[in-house]
Amino acid sequence: MRTLEDLPPEVANEQLDWVVATEVPFLGDLAVWMKATGGPIDAADGSFHSLDLIGDWFFQFLDAGCPGVPRTARPSPYTSEDHVALDRELSEADEAVAIARYAAQALARYHRPVFLTVDPNARWAVFREKAPRGRTYMDHNEIGIEYTVKERMPDWPAPPYFALEDRGLSAGAQRYVRGERRWGEHGRLQHAARRSVPDATLIPPPTYVSILEPLLDLPDAGSTVRRGPLSRASWMTT
Repeated sequence: MRTLEDLPPEVANEQLDWVVATEVPFLGDLAVWMKATGGPIDAADGSFHSLDLIGDWFFQFLDAGCPGVPRTARPSPYTSEDHVALDRELSEADEAVAIARYAAQALARYHRPVFLTVDPNARWAVFREKAPRGRTYMDHNEIGIEYTVKERMPDWPAPPYFALEDRGLSAGAQRYVRGERRWGEHGRLQHAARRSVPDATLIPPPTYVSILEPLLDLPDAGSTVRRGPLSRASWMTT
């Protein structure tokens, strides 16, 4: 069984290209799902503060079965954590997990605009074990947000830092849906993100100008399945 660590660099880069290319489309999906379910789209201003409200809504969204998310949606990477070794007809429980993980990838895309508020050059990148991890666990070939900050705590390594691996929220959604752990109390998302910034004074206040609302008019928002290069379970066995 292959893992992310086994991927050739060109395949990891292909996954990275997909993450970058789908950031705005996934944010459009998030906007549509949030609007349709009465979520706090007005407060989705890309601030650290907004993560609390969006996180609370997202747990309710998972509890409701991710209404509006296409039933054929699958995350990328589709990993052994999904408990699906080969592409096949999914059980109802497996399908619920796959859909939740897919929806969580849209939520992950929202975090780069959040980190742009502390570093205007924050970007998605592949972790190659040549840069510090910040305060998040990163596997080789994991994709996360690479960023720097103007100041850092004395015990922090030199920049750049990595935070919020793209797969982390997806795995958290799986545990939540399976009832293995009540993923996230109030403020969990903001707390996790803020831990990646060494000095809280670097975090600007909210603007209360939604960055998601303008994306509601994207032509395919909310209904298109965005398949990534690793969205089929068979990549683990080839």
